[in-house]
Amino acid sequence: MEQNFKHEIPLQLRFNDIDILGHLNNSVYFNFFDLGKSRYFETVRGEKLDWHNADIVIASIHADFIAPVFFSEPVAVQTKVTGIGNKSFKMLQQIINTQTKQIKCICTSIMVGFDIKTASAKEISEEWKQDIIEYEGRNDLIMITMTKVQPINPNEIINEKIKAIPDQVIRVFNELIARNWNNDRSIVFANEAIEFIKFLTGASKDTIIQNHWLDVEPLYKKNGYEVTYHESQADQYFPSYYEFRKS
Repeated sequence: MEQNFKHEIPLQLRFNDIDILGHLNNSVYFNFFDLGKSRYFETVRGEKLDWHNADIVIASIHADFIAPVFFSEPVAVQTKVTGIGNKSFKMLQQIINTQTKQIKCICTSIMVGFDIKTASAKEISEEWKQDIIEYEGRNDLIMITMTKVQPINPNEIINEKIKAIPDQVIRVFNELIARNWNNDRSIVFANEAIEFIKFLTGASKDTIIQNHWLDVEPLYKKNGYEVTYHESQADQYFPSYYEFRKS
């Protein structure tokens, strides 16, 4: 697939760049790619960079040699950024014959943010990101970092359910538990709790049940209670209730 490059600089071949077969020596390509990067960065930032205080370094580089470069050929190196992450960005370069447009070599690199004081990786600065995006004219260069999704465990499910219970519901159960406490246990009738919750929240009975606001057992178990829910049976008059006991 043809790539569009905004940045291109001509290359001058020296006699000692050529090997005994008359081809450009493979090791010289990397010098040309480094030159292309340096000129690209200076163009993007609009200033000459002080590489003694560099805040980006090369972490990875790979080259594919497509066709030989001969001494008499007019060649240039093209450079672009293809993606920007939090701590790195990807670069694509190629050396071409400027007359025939034949691609001679393709290079991919990964540049990482670097803290020269701590000699450790750091995030790519917003200045770098913004300057690259503006130069390339592409807002889609920012790459979304995908993290591996892990299966939810039972404790996480309980915690998520607890978070979904409004504070007013907990207040209702606290009040009813305290009011009905007798001989190390408390009986809380579900219908009484529902009516109290409806009064405080304005929610309907269906909303309370569908949102599982009455599933308070895990929360109180975590806080030192033994909790049992006794559901009323169709052939029984006694209504559904919670039994809270001290653990």
